[in-house]
Amino acid sequence: KKNSTNYNNINFQDITIVLCLKNRPKRFKLYYTLNKSFFEKYNIKLIITEGKSNNMIDTSIIKDVNYITHYVVDIKDVWSRAVLLNYGVDKCKTGTVILSDIDFIYTHGFWNNILDLLNHTDLKKSFIGLALYETEKTIHDNNNNKVIRDKYEPYSACYIIDKNVFITVGGFDTKMIGFGWEERELQKRLLKNKVETIYTGLNYPYCYVLHYSHTGKLRGTPSLKNFDLLSKSKTSKIEFKTTL
Repeated sequence: KKNSTNYNNINFQDITIVLCLKNRPKRFKLYYTLNKSFFEKYNIKLIITEGKSNNMIDTSIIKDVNYITHYVVDIKDVWSRAVLLNYGVDKCKTGTVILSDIDFIYTHGFWNNILDLLNHTDLKKSFIGLALYETEKTIHDNNNNKVIRDKYEPYSACYIIDKNVFITVGGFDTKMIGFGWEERELQKRLLKNKVETIYTGLNYPYCYVLHYSHTGKLRGTPSLKNFDLLSKSKTSKIEFKTTL
């Protein structure tokens, strides 16, 4: 049930999208092309944290774009979603942060509903898990184990959170490399600090994000190690880090 209490007075200028990537210049170009009109219409700030590699994005397409800040983070040969997102949140100057991936497409329904959702949510006691849905049917392979995801199938969640709440609990655990389970581990710590999840798929069905589907490998070994860390996690707070 929608909360009728107005907790905040958040405008689009108070929101920053933090986007992490490494070795994905073509996908960034697509992401920017698909979302550019929204960013410009609503004056959304975008922080890009890109892992240093030999395959960087073409910065000429964002040259002189005043709402974008691009950081290159040297995390050596390691891909760490946790490090890159923590780094971006640390640089963020707004109080509300959207933790994004390169494959997320924001919809008209999202932008039409997001301010109402944010202003009726106590962001000191809750954070938002935006429903994500696949755009196409895909087949993923991990050691010959085929996993099929259907079109419009739910796919994880996109988090919107108060910056101070995120940093206070320690942000993402940078012991988790690659990607997989770092969001669940953060959610576990938030819950221990009495910060609950509001999932839009239930209460705000029109406020969702699309996951631009792609066929590829599953998370593999890093994800299994991350799951082990999640299983053993008992603390309510950790040190906030922007490096491995």
